[in-house]
Amino acid sequence: MPENSRPLAPHTLSVRAARTLSTPTLTVPQMVAETPRWLLQLIPWVNVPGGVYQINRRRIVLRQSDRIAADITDDKARIEPGALRALSLLRPADDALLESITELLVEERRDAGEDIYKEGDAGQKFYIIVRGKVEIATTDAHGEKLRLALYGDGDFFGETAFLNDWRHTTTAQTLTPTVFLTLERARFRALLGSSPALQASFEALVRAREGEPRHNEYGEAGIEIASYGENEEPELQRTFVDYDETPRQIHLRTIQAVIRLHTRTTDLYNNVYDQLREQLRLTIEGIKEREESEILNDPEHGLLHVAPFTQRLRTRSGPPTPDDLDDLLTRVWKEPAFFLAHPRAIAAFGRECTRRGVPPPTVQLFGSPF
Repeated sequence: MPENSRPLAPHTLSVRAARTLSTPTLTVPQMVAETPRWLLQLIPWVNVPGGVYQINRRRIVLRQSDRIAADITDDKARIEPGALRALSLLRPADDALLESITELLVEERRDAGEDIYKEGDAGQKFYIIVRGKVEIATTDAHGEKLRLALYGDGDFFGETAFLNDWRHTTTAQTLTPTVFLTLERARFRALLGSSPALQASFEALVRAREGEPRHNEYGEAGIEIASYGENEEPELQRTFVDYDETPRQIHLRTIQAVIRLHTRTTDLYNNVYDQLREQLRLTIEGIKEREESEILNDPEHGLLHVAPFTQRLRTRSGPPTPDDLDDLLTRVWKEPAFFLAHPRAIAAFGRECTRRGVPPPTVQLFGSPF
């Protein structure tokens, strides 16, 4: 070995050796997945001693339409016949009628900024949006454009084409490249004219629709209420409030875990922190995190899955803006206590507010800024 490559003899006690005589300062066990869990503190809680939560409400006589599930396979738009039952008119339709309507659907592709129809045009088509975004607007008394609705994947419009002739009182324009499945009224009428069975089936749907009981805008059974002036004395109608005979029941779930810990661990290694206590603390933290996740994401009663179609909206352009928050406020029946959003959605909303020069104010809750 060359003389200049020999290891040097230590001149002092090394740091590694010194650490063997030092008592380290310990921290409690920590977990990255632990969050503040503000949702569990903000939402109201109801004690359910029986383990079943039943939601009683007025009877629904007209189910609201939902979004039609459609997709693109091998660059071709398609839907299953049963998906058309999302349309309230076709909900009780038989399979033969749905399959016949599905076969008549034609794929159409439009670029961004194209007019689909204008005010005064004859309504001749039923549109299903497979992919894209469409703006429905009108013109007010002062000639200003007013946006009425914003449709996206799964939404539909022009369903009046199934029933009668009419003219559009609004305009429709694509905001992004959009793929439609459309059905022309003339083709649909020709289908019914060629098949007496399908004609009878559809006429039965129309009669059932016309014979539906009175209902309010939410589809609930109506209540006969009279309003009259001082000198009027009309005959009052007898009425009652009908209830849903099969109310929804939510069966509560349990979140539990079994901790396995050898006694020798608690006997020998409890000099600074109680091992059993820390095991329980971290497990309980995990249970609380799972509880908040279930409240949001549970497929049966999670908030993201039970939100009705009428309470959902699409942003006007990518990130949420103050305009979208205004639209959201119009769908709240009672004064909202708070809005729940993904952290990235909150950050995007804050950027949009800052860009417009209207940064949202900050409030203090639970000792933290919101």
